[in-house]
Amino acid sequence: MLIARKYFCAQQKLGLMRPITLWLLISTALMAGTCTQPCMASSWDEMDYEPFSNFYVSSNAADYANMATLNAEIGASLNTRLSIYFGAKYNPFQFGSGNDVKRNKQCAFNAGVRVWPWRTFSGWFFSAGAGFLRFNRSNYFGRETREGDFYGIQAGAGYAYMISRHLNLDFGVGLMLGPCKYTKYSCPRCGNVLDKGKKIHLEPNNVLVQLSYLF
Repeated sequence: MLIARKYFCAQQKLGLMRPITLWLLISTALMAGTCTQPCMASSWDEMDYEPFSNFYVSSNAADYANMATLNAEIGASLNTRLSIYFGAKYNPFQFGSGNDVKRNKQCAFNAGVRVWPWRTFSGWFFSAGAGFLRFNRSNYFGRETREGDFYGIQAGAGYAYMISRHLNLDFGVGLMLGPCKYTKYSCPRCGNVLDKGKKIHLEPNNVLVQLSYLF
């Protein structure tokens, strides 16, 4: 009887150990897979992505909505986390006539770098650079006419949404800070000078709703 009881207890312990051992083996395998999978995925992702993301061209719908400002931007990746860009804008148009004419004439250039926490041309990005703007604005913000030159340093942030392997939709906003040499007139045609000078100016620039094609 004693031998039978010991045998039964041993079988009972063995029966408990089997599911515990199986559970430990499965857990270890899952943990190992979880640890190695990001490395494997990252390696595949870098190899698969790199040939398709060296260079891009883009145009910004937000600038077209701003009194039909023509614009273009080009950029290139330096590595998987860093890229450079160069953009230009031009607006020769005006709307209306007389003192009611509305215009945001400009010729602008900007260049800089973007840092991508995940990978270039995908996800969040942060930018820094420099820009130049020559402008003539009438009935744009208020009734006065302003013209002048503005240049300075830029900083911004945004997000690039991958529509497909070769197509991105970018959202973002930037600010430019620097000296602005300006003249302010009381109306578009009368020529009465209200103010002129040079001061440090800060304004939003590079508001992006931008479609990019990646090569």
